[in-house]
Amino acid sequence: MMNVNRLPLFLIVSICLFLRFADAKESPIDFSGSFSDPNHPGCVRNIFIFDLDTVWIEGNDGNPGCSKDTIVTQFTVTAKISGNEIIADFSNKGGPANLKGVYTVEYLFATITWEDGNKWTRLSPENQDEVEKSKKYTKKTPAEYFVDGRIPMDNDEKKDDH
Repeated sequence: MMNVNRLPLFLIVSICLFLRFADAKESPIDFSGSFSDPNHPGCVRNIFIFDLDTVWIEGNDGNPGCSKDTIVTQFTVTAKISGNEIIADFSNKGGPANLKGVYTVEYLFATITWEDGNKWTRLSPENQDEVEKSKKYTKKTPAEYFVDGRIPMDNDEKKDDH
């Protein structure tokens, strides 16, 4: 049985919690998955969730795309997400430090449209052959980035010249 003296405190806390969560935005969007990048054909971009508002993006760049005869460069960048927006730091690969993108679903296809005009499209299960092709260019699995308990930031990794 609840102590009568604590009842007002209990009601105040309950009301505050209700108001806090009743005003909360919609549940977070799942940005994780594999995306195609039309600026780099065949070079898949994989987005991994780190925590509620942080993701990292792993991918490869070829010139201009990724194929079996192309030398590719692997990259990993971090990004912050809020609602349907993502702000990524591509500076460690020569891009902008705060590139904003918007996640939308168009005709059943999830896309991220970046403010520079690029548009990534989530790969469906039918496109998993592109994901499998991209894996042969990847040097590390996502779990290997957590060796020291954090995701890599700029210049954390030395590039392998071999």
